[in-house]
Amino acid sequence: MAKARGVKVIEATGEELPFPNEMFGGLLMTFTLCFLDKPQKALEEAWRVLKPQGGLVLGLILRDSPWVKFYA
Repeated sequence: MAKARGVKVIEATGEELPFPNEMFGGLLMTFTLCFLDKPQKALEEAWRVLKPQGGLVLGLILRDSPWVKFYA
């Protein structure tokens, strides 16, 4: 759908981002960490690609939440 709208799409995993260091001024990770086998690695990658004054916004679902089953 995004491609059809002219958006450049790059498929990757949060644990191995295909971007250079300090590329982004901000990142949004929504409902991601609770589904990863290595959430710490994804956070390390986010830190790596963020510019020094960049920001990270997290949207979390707790593992014990009924929402986890819904999104899984």
